[in-house]
Amino acid sequence: MVGKRRLLFVAGVCWSLAFALSLSSQDRARTILTIYSDNLGVVRDSKSFSLQKGVNEIKLTDLPAQLDPTSVRLESIGSGKISIAEQNFMYDLVSDAKLLERYLDKQIKITTRDGNVLSGFLLSGIKKEVGDSSRYRLGREPTLFNPTNQPIIDYSYVNLVISKDRQKGPVTIVQRENNIREIELPMTIDDLVISPMLRFKVIAEEDGTHPCQISYQTRGLGWRVDYILVLSDDEKTADLNGWATISNTSGADFRDAEIRLMAQDIKAHWNGRGLRVYKYGNPDPEIVRESAESLPIADRHIYPLKDRTTLANSETKQVQLLASDRLPVNKFYIYDGAQVVEGYGEARREAMDAAFGTQSTNKVGIYVDLANKDNGLGQPLPRGKFRVYKRDRDGNPEMIGEDAIDHTPLGERIHLRLGYDFDLVGSRRQTEFKVVNPNSPVQGGGVFDEGIEISVSNHKKESAEIRVVEHLYRWTDWDILQSTQSFTKLDAQTIEFRVPLNAGEEKKISYKVRYKL
Repeated sequence: MVGKRRLLFVAGVCWSLAFALSLSSQDRARTILTIYSDNLGVVRDSKSFSLQKGVNEIKLTDLPAQLDPTSVRLESIGSGKISIAEQNFMYDLVSDAKLLERYLDKQIKITTRDGNVLSGFLLSGIKKEVGDSSRYRLGREPTLFNPTNQPIIDYSYVNLVISKDRQKGPVTIVQRENNIREIELPMTIDDLVISPMLRFKVIAEEDGTHPCQISYQTRGLGWRVDYILVLSDDEKTADLNGWATISNTSGADFRDAEIRLMAQDIKAHWNGRGLRVYKYGNPDPEIVRESAESLPIADRHIYPLKDRTTLANSETKQVQLLASDRLPVNKFYIYDGAQVVEGYGEARREAMDAAFGTQSTNKVGIYVDLANKDNGLGQPLPRGKFRVYKRDRDGNPEMIGEDAIDHTPLGERIHLRLGYDFDLVGSRRQTEFKVVNPNSPVQGGGVFDEGIEISVSNHKKESAEIRVVEHLYRWTDWDILQSTQSFTKLDAQTIEFRVPLNAGEEKKISYKVRYKL
């Protein structure tokens, strides 16, 4: 029954409702939940409604508080046709402050502790947040928030102001604290919103049950992937498990839902400390840090969970995304000695500065490489964190490093940097810088030579190979004039030397490069 009921506030704190909210008949048939990694989800609910020919009202509850009302869509998926005349999202939930705010300039009835009954129009008295103050205060003391010693007036919102007549008065101030027994408000059931609600006015062309689909976007949903890689004793194979962690803070429960995880691509860009991250990364973790931005793209990968599951509000759920045993892996070491700052090779003046780019480090990085192919994986891997373990002599797994990967298509390789080796050391220095021609008539710029010497040492008890990576950062037009060891060109400005070292051995590499601006 829809009509006016009494709403009582007992002792200014407790209150009761003497009615129930009636909803249209709804039968949940299917819920599909697509979750993105950036605090966003798309919900598609299939429901059936018993409608009469003509105008009907549909009310949907159990909705997320963070629902985006501009994204709501209701459509018929059956043979019967319906059209939407109006839709409203109601999220201003029931509370004493909200209800009193609605009744400003309307009649209410107040019963005090001593039994006095006062009726009139509510003029003010909405309790609002006013810092730590709840009473009148007038002062001139200087404080952190009032350094100019200006008058301070904090108004109290704990009292109700009512008037029997809005024009003639009188006006009565009623103290709320420990004074009011109940407040009576004339209410209709439709005025109350106990939980977020969607209200539709639909027009049905015929009587009967109409299956429909309601879709909308909501914030408060997200997911991430964590990978566990356990190396074998010989470090040639590894077991891999991938776990998806799904979180829900949207304000609603999604019961028996089909959950799909949407992987989005990222766009690499200059990081906040001004260092360029190359293919193998810079070996100083205190300088280089991950800095990426999510970017929606046309072709994405969706990871559907195998079984339906319930994702409750304020819940974090973990599900296994993949598992593979004895994947072939390759462990190796890289010395990437040059610390290349932003701007190298982008200005002729900087490229011809002899001191530009001579900073270096002595750390040698530990890397693990594996292929994402049909070897038990067989699917694109979403962006996530890798934790790499190796078992000790008692068989207990110990973490030896961690790294993060970008979205990795099927067929690509995964490079993981685990940290730095204590027993492998490198050094890098400039041995020569000579301007051959400061103003080349052909290139419109200068020609200059640079000599580099790299030293690598192995203090292990066994042999090891170090990959020495050099970035020819000064300019894109270069030639290696001489080198003490053969190298491989990795890209337009990167070369690599492979240096095998016996236990306790040290080797030096030197080369000279000519740049043409």
